[in-house]
Amino acid sequence: MESTVRDVRGRTLPLAERLGHGAEGVVNRVRDSPLAVKRLFLRGPRSHHAALLDERLRAVARMPIEDLPVARPLVMLAEPEIGYVMELLDDMVPLEKQMLPPYEVELISWYLATGGLRRRLRVLARLATTLAALHARGMVYGDPSPGNVLVSEPLDQDQIWLVDPDNLAVESDGSRPAVYTPGYGAPELVSRGSRTSTLSDAFAFAVLAHHTLFVAHPFVGDDIEDGPVELEEAAHTYRVPWIDHSHDRSNTSTMGLPGRDRLLTRTLGGYFRATFEDGLCAPVRRPSCADWATALWQAVDATLTCRSCSGHRFAARACPWCGTTPGNDLVCRVWLHAGPDIFSLARASDAADPERVMGAQGWSIPAGEVVAIDSGRPFELTARHGEIRSDDPHRPLSTVSWDGGRRVRVTNVGVRPLLLVSGDRQVQRRLPPGRDAEVELRPDVPPWRLCFTSDPLSPHRQVTFDVVGPAGAVR
Repeated sequence: MESTVRDVRGRTLPLAERLGHGAEGVVNRVRDSPLAVKRLFLRGPRSHHAALLDERLRAVARMPIEDLPVARPLVMLAEPEIGYVMELLDDMVPLEKQMLPPYEVELISWYLATGGLRRRLRVLARLATTLAALHARGMVYGDPSPGNVLVSEPLDQDQIWLVDPDNLAVESDGSRPAVYTPGYGAPELVSRGSRTSTLSDAFAFAVLAHHTLFVAHPFVGDDIEDGPVELEEAAHTYRVPWIDHSHDRSNTSTMGLPGRDRLLTRTLGGYFRATFEDGLCAPVRRPSCADWATALWQAVDATLTCRSCSGHRFAARACPWCGTTPGNDLVCRVWLHAGPDIFSLARASDAADPERVMGAQGWSIPAGEVVAIDSGRPFELTARHGEIRSDDPHRPLSTVSWDGGRRVRVTNVGVRPLLLVSGDRQVQRRLPPGRDAEVELRPDVPPWRLCFTSDPLSPHRQVTFDVVGPAGAVR
């Protein structure tokens, strides 16, 4: 017989498949409806739980989360259940399906077939961005875990949806008890009974990110996986080192994907070490969710599609899946240009503005970002790459297409003019909105640059185009 629940408005809600579960309850889809139901585990008198839940949901209703991918609670369930109805997006599945492969599946084939490295990096980047946005508004999510995060079912999409809104809290609210999923709770929650914080969210996120990228829990080594349940408890209370500890190799793991270092940028690897070593007992040493978001988006930008196996690799690195050595890759390096440059001297002089000519040499500061371009696949440069500060970092500014050889086509898809400047400063091409231009990358001159400004005398961001081989730049 089909399981049903009722809400306090008298509606009967037929329950479909389970979407996830967290520390306090289970979430089911409502059949043939854009709704989901969370039923809480009852521990103690129902009336006490109902009153606490009602208070929590009223508080959540007042929180500024309308623009974030967080489910909003709509109405409470009627007796005998404790729980609530929440909104749900179509075509969403639990993140667990990305992390826990079916039994006896060929792991690498399954990993690639479910989106591979690039899609997982994008999903995690969106999740970190959402958590960072909550933190910036003075809120904590409380229980980031695989059962509380839904992702787009179509493999060409990477949206997320958080389905446990009753755990949302204002960070300064010390009255809420800590809630966490075993294996994901930060050490200060598990061992010291501390309250949730932005840094406990960041720890749980790091565990989830590690599990998602490598199909391996960061504290469950081989001996723990094959040992008694007491060892698993030691892993979940962090009485053992993490599996890739810098110097303590007593809890190593051969599970999950091989060659974990090949699936990371240097920054992401450092963030895992900072979280699971120095940050294990010192939360302030952990990277924040905003740090994770920046590093993950940069990692997404640095991935390319292997021409041999269609898996994803990082620019100028061999493919981690088939071992194919890369040929030449097109790399856009992002710079912050701080002040006038030589190529704008004539314009400044013609404007009869001597103050603007002072310090005309100027300088360009590396922004620490690399964008890799697949040949034949246009890449969209957004405000995240081209603006010093942006309220909408995903707003498109231009597309870059590469023919696999020496020709690059740039299209202005934004609303402001751009400027293309040759590496020898001899050619400037103004690119109005809607216009495109093709440039040739020559080995005998410095690389072309795309300036995200129509006034090169002002501070702005720019990218340079380099063809890079395994041994470095090939100009």
